[in-house]
Amino acid sequence: MINALRYKERLEESGFTPEQAKNSVDIWMSLINENFATKADMREFQLVNKSELKDVQVQIQNDMKDMRTDIEGQIKDLRSDIEGQIKDLRSDIEGQIKDLRSDIEGQIKDLRSDLDGQIKDLRTDFDGQIKDVRSDMKSMKSEIVFTLGGLMIGLFTISTSIISILISRM
Repeated sequence: MINALRYKERLEESGFTPEQAKNSVDIWMSLINENFATKADMREFQLVNKSELKDVQVQIQNDMKDMRTDIEGQIKDLRSDIEGQIKDLRSDIEGQIKDLRSDIEGQIKDLRSDLDGQIKDLRTDFDGQIKDVRSDMKSMKSEIVFTLGGLMIGLFTISTSIISILISRM
């Protein structure tokens, strides 16, 4: 600590009056006593700080546990929300797939029905055309038979005439 007597003497040696030196030392001493800490003050401060530091450390640990618990709860809630959204999304997609499948099956059924109708119409047309061709062939057959019969009669007549001419010349 400061030696007040020695400081007063030095001030007087420097030209201070004894009263000025005493007042100066008194001011310095009161400033030092009020504003500077002693070793005992420092030891007490360290003990208080250690205790407060331990309290702060415990409080920080408790706060961290609370925060960890809160975060884990939020993560659990978030995970649950995401799983719910995934489930809803799956359900929506499955519904859309089911609707799409049903629409496609309906369109295929309609196409089959249209194709079956067109095939039936084609068969009916072909059957009619075949019937017409058969009828035409029957009528042509009769005409061919009459024509061939007429040709045969004509050939027979010509042959008999040729034979008669040949016989008469002989």
